[in-house]
Amino acid sequence: MFLGIEESPEGVVGKAYLEFWDDVRRQVRAEPGTAPRLLHLGVKWSDRRPGQFEVAQYHCHPLLSARDVMRRMAGVYEGDALVTACPLAQEVLRRGLRREPTAGLLYEEVSEAGNPRRSWDVNLYKTGLLVRDAAPELEAIGRHFGVDGTALSAALAPLQDRLLGHLSGGMDRRGQEFVSVYAELQALPAEG
Repeated sequence: MFLGIEESPEGVVGKAYLEFWDDVRRQVRAEPGTAPRLLHLGVKWSDRRPGQFEVAQYHCHPLLSARDVMRRMAGVYEGDALVTACPLAQEVLRRGLRREPTAGLLYEEVSEAGNPRRSWDVNLYKTGLLVRDAAPELEAIGRHFGVDGTALSAALAPLQDRLLGHLSGGMDRRGQEFVSVYAELQALPAEG
């Protein structure tokens, strides 16, 4: 379980996540296949909306090919995914796979009942892709969202030699497009 509290424009936001990684791994090993499996269940609430909360379901889609991952990423967007940042995010994935063609990809989709949130997440750790390797696409994603190039370059500068961990995107609970980039701040412990 993970618990978090953060300040946001919506007030103080509490978050609780349940993770079912061990169960999902056992299920996939026992019955290999691409059927979606519930990996996380997240509950989020704001102090400004007492008694109200959102429940997010994070479904892992195991054993997908890179082509299937990219197809599912595009499918998250209603309408034309080509006018979104999706093609740029897919190019980040391609860069990672050029670096490590046999890397296994962990792909998730997220949804919440009662709002338009629908998003994807790709774990890129096994590709060994560094932030600097994907900088052209990350800067293009920033331009897509109107982020100042100088500010983005300054934010990416200290992360250049860090692993690019996850890339997430899609539509948030207000129906607005987003992309989130997660980079490793320190090396993860070796899997045992």
